[in-house]
Amino acid sequence: MQPQFRLEVGNWREEITGPFRVISNEPINGIRRVVVALDGDGRLDDVLRAVMAQGAMIHACDRIEPDLEEAFSRLLAQESPRAEA
Repeated sequence: MQPQFRLEVGNWREEITGPFRVISNEPINGIRRVVVALDGDGRLDDVLRAVMAQGAMIHACDRIEPDLEEAFSRLLAQESPRAEA
């Protein structure tokens, strides 16, 4: 699973592109709360630069950590192929 980030952005335009894909996009108090997942070897710096270069203003940025259930499921999935070997 690629890292995900929650951005609170002013002046967001749907055509903004960069090394990420948009997971969700919703209005919150006059700005947009946009969740993005990095693509390939993209980094957060690349995302922020791409968003700002296209005229948006970033008010907040948080990394979204997987919840415990999701993390446990991933660990089990990684262990299954090892157990079969």
